Amino acid sequence: MKYKKSSGWDQRFKKWIRDKFLDSQSEQVIFHAQRNVEMSEYFYRFFGMKIAKVCIPLKLSANMVTILGSILIFIASILYIFESAYWHKILFVILIQIGLIADYADGIIARLTKKSSPIGFMLDMMFDDLTEALMFICVALAVFLKSGDPLVIYLSVGAIIAMFIYQLSTSYFYVASSKEEVYTIYNNAKSNFFLREFSYTRSKKFIIISLAVLLSWEIYAFALLILYAIVAYVITSYLNYKKLIDDDKKKVKKKRRS
Repeated sequence: MKYKKSSGWDQRFKKWIRDKFLDSQSEQVIFHAQRNVEMSEYFYRFFGMKIAKVCIPLKLSANMVTILGSILIFIASILYIFESAYWHKILFVILIQIGLIADYADGIIARLTKKSSPIGFMLDMMFDDLTEALMFICVALAVFLKSGDPLVIYLSVGAIIAMFIYQLSTSYFYVASSKEEVYTIYNNAKSNFFLREFSYTRSKKFIIISLAVLLSWEIYAFALLILYAIVAYVITSYLNYKKLIDDDKKKVKKKRRS
């Protein structure tokens, strides 16, 4: 299948990954549509594609994979509260990463089997939010039980609140917009590498938590997540507001012409 020439080193690298490691045309079409997502998301979706290829012959639906991935993150988070050795940290990171890849696999399964549904989308979003909040709290509790410092609890709750505020901001603009698409940072960054890679995504949060757990920098990670969400909220709100203003101006011009 032929595509337009990719611009930028990251786009060319993504094209190489797609052409080298994806076999069928349907897989390549899905990944060509994902070419403008940031790099970490792209890799998670790549591995999600591999899991999807295993799940489809086993008759596992997208919703089943969503639930299984969420259960894996749930179990890993609860068990981490009682961590007492470094290998517990490694196991926790491995399990949540597998759960995250499963989360990306469910959407791919829905597309490949042509069984996408609003219920499945809502189920996916709901489990995403619940597992992220639980993961933050459990990691904070594990640190608190060892150090006795309540600051990590406060910061984890702050990170959860900041996360939901950011998500609500995109929801508000979705309602206000007449378009089907809401601007997140990378919606306005197809040609802007910095904005695309800076975007506040689920994969970034999992990467930050995983590195923080392995390096025992949990307090710094939660502080970073709060700052990250605030900055992303400001940028996203500005881009959405600007988009709505531009849409209104276009509507006024069309009315004047007619």
